Amino acid sequence: MIPDPPQGGFYLARQSVSLIRIKAKALTFLSMSALQKLNVIDIKRLRNR
Repeated sequence: MIPDPPQGGFYLARQSVSLIRIKAKALTFLSMSALQKLNVIDIKRLRNR
């Protein structure tokens, strides 16, 4: 019985890649929302002046 490592490894690699993509999307979304909040704060500061 010879195991078939390429398929299993390929499947795991695909899973990890999809997880990385999901994490990247979440990080970009969080950073964008944080930047928007910062911009809103800056705009409020400028208006208060």
